[in-house]
Amino acid sequence: MLILYVLLAILVGFGFATQTVLTAKVSVLLANPVNAVFLSILISVLAILGFKILSGNIILTGIRAVSPWLYISGGMLGAFSLTMLIFITPKLGISLAISIMIASQLILAVIFDHFGVLGLEVKPINLYKAIGIAFLLVGSLLCLYYR
Repeated sequence: MLILYVLLAILVGFGFATQTVLTAKVSVLLANPVNAVFLSILISVLAILGFKILSGNIILTGIRAVSPWLYISGGMLGAFSLTMLIFITPKLGISLAISIMIASQLILAVIFDHFGVLGLEVKPINLYKAIGIAFLLVGSLLCLYYR
């Protein structure tokens, strides 16, 4: 089952990189990254709504049990992150933008795992995780200095 999850993670990575390139292209054509991200998120919402309608599960059960700050901050961070990524991609190139994003995501993810942020299972940092982060940072620096 682990291999399936790894393959899905790879597929998500491919999808995210492709979405970034496509939305950056729309941003250039519209001369506005916010409009490009708005269209991208609007299509995402419509796709999810269509899926919910087709699955017969249109009701958002349990939404009242969730503190609004969780879904509002998650949505705001998503919109901000995608907008900034679309803004910087034409300036840095996709490889540099994504490498910096992934390195910074992994650093924060390791910190979140180590401290069990928001109820995550605690998974302490170890030498191998630190080495992995170092390799990603070196990779990002190589992308930066040899672009």
